[in-house]
Amino acid sequence: MLLCYGTYTNLELLEHYGFLLLKNPNDKLPFRFSGLHELGLVSPGGPHNDPKNLYIDFDGHPSFLLLAVLRLRAAPTTIRKSHGHLALSGLQISPENDATVYRWLKVECEKLIASFLTSTDDDCMLLKLLEACTSFHQVVANALTICKCKEQERVRRDSPLCGTTSKEEKLSKELPTNVLTEIGKFEALVSLKSNKSRGSSSDPLAEEAIVLERWKLAVSWRLAQKRIIERCILHCARCLKCFS
Repeated sequence: MLLCYGTYTNLELLEHYGFLLLKNPNDKLPFRFSGLHELGLVSPGGPHNDPKNLYIDFDGHPSFLLLAVLRLRAAPTTIRKSHGHLALSGLQISPENDATVYRWLKVECEKLIASFLTSTDDDCMLLKLLEACTSFHQVVANALTICKCKEQERVRRDSPLCGTTSKEEKLSKELPTNVLTEIGKFEALVSLKSNKSRGSSSDPLAEEAIVLERWKLAVSWRLAQKRIIERCILHCARCLKCFS
């Protein structure tokens, strides 16, 4: 028995069904753009010119419209009218034009990935920590244990009588500051909700479970978006290699 939800992005799955997929082939990264009107790409009643069609797909490739817009923007204004039909037909204006496009897109994706407060590795570590816990108290306890192991490993390393590091300590010796900061923020949120629920009929444990589940979903969603950006960077690098 199979159940098909349709061709939804992760954001749409979250909105309509309350779950997402880390490997969702229908997921995409919206790419915000300005100046479409000056290129004649936005016109009333033209669904193919909808700004919603500006995105990077799951494989890291720019969408048809996004690539057309970038090719037009990279072209000199003197040849946009004479060669613009090539870009709007999905064709290359010139190798130099495409090299400029993919170089710019690669830089923009690198800026975007750097703008996140956590890295991909941070999110993988945090998600693994969250999935191993059934309550927020477990999250905090496990984080403290990891930090303790990290400190013990540091002291042992600095000691003249330095011994061997256990496998567990090697696995848990690193817990990035960004992850600890996020745990601290959610600890404050759980504490605030717990204080508000006192004297009410709501179950504090149930509310804590909801917060924890939403946190997992948030980390999973941003991790999926970062992986799309990383795949786009790799795609741009491969394209640039072809032009070199």
